[in-house]
Amino acid sequence: MRLLLLVITLMFILPASTFAQSCFSTLEKSNINLHSIVTKIGQASTQKVQPQPSTQQNDQINPSSSENNQLAQYEKDVITLVNEERKKQGLKPLQLHAKLSDLAHKKSEDMKTKRYFNHQSPTYGSPCNMVSNHQISYRSCGENIAAGYQSPKKVVAGWMNSKGHRENILNPNFTHIGVGYVKGGSYGTYWTQLFIQE
Repeated sequence: MRLLLLVITLMFILPASTFAQSCFSTLEKSNINLHSIVTKIGQASTQKVQPQPSTQQNDQINPSSSENNQLAQYEKDVITLVNEERKKQGLKPLQLHAKLSDLAHKKSEDMKTKRYFNHQSPTYGSPCNMVSNHQISYRSCGENIAAGYQSPKKVVAGWMNSKGHRENILNPNFTHIGVGYVKGGSYGTYWTQLFIQE
């Protein structure tokens, strides 16, 4: 029987959010509070990471159709930056998985539209359930999410400065990645990375 490893990491950029207070701890205004949850079947552990200064957030930003190329380029740039980090550690690059990217984009859009920031989606459920329900085969999967970052370079730097997110990016078992980025909503931007091991 295979042990399914589900690595879920949380990144919160929330100025004094009630949700974050009730789920984890009191957040200081203008700080990023990063949490990492690693789950194996039947057991879970949580590790708190020290808050870091937050990036500026824009109020409602609605992308026009002319910005679609920038959105797609941002997603490609995140994959390039992730693979640069992996190369520094002697790891194989992650391959772009088009269906996974489409799903990551849907997750980011869902967080924006339904006004939540969480790995557990009211629409799709958990990240690995979401992947399975969209007929994507995997041996293990993981997800990184972020909000409020204004560029691929800044979001990847934020993830790399967080132990749990960094572990997903540098996981030697992951083989494929999908990235979704959307503008708008209460945080200005939403980012989702989905990782799988085929």
